[in-house]
Order: sequence, then structure tokens, then C-alpha cells
Amino acid sequence: MSGFDADYAYARTCGSLARSFLGERAAALARCSRAADAWRAVFGEQPPALPEAALAAEAERLLASRPAEALQ
Repeated sequence: MSGFDADYAYARTCGSLARSFLGERAAALARCSRAADAWRAVFGEQPPALPEAALAAEAERLLASRPAEALQ
């Protein structure tokens, strides 16, 4: 692996970790007791007006369809 490749891999890893749900973000997500609260913590926006079970299913569908980089 060249120096550039190693630097690129390191930068990508740091960027991924900075946006991942570790530390503060994981603690905030763990404090969520409702699907709507978790939606706001993960997506950073108001959740759609759906019942809790449907909202959880929609969040799962969206998370499965988005690349990890889209979740900042």
C-alpha cells in the first residue's frame, strides 16, 4: 500500500468514526425511549406521523437503503 493509499484509508476511517454512533451519539441514542426520539437522533429531522411500530419499520427500511456515509 502506498503512502497515499494508507493516508486515504486512515482519513476515511476517521471520518467514518467521527460520524458513527459511538460515545456521545451512542449515549444519546441509548437514552431514546420512543421510536420518534430515535428517529430524530439518527436522521436529525422530525419523524413522519406514523404509529410507533410503523415508524420503527420505516426507519429500518431507510437505514437498509442508505449508505453509511449518508448518516451524519
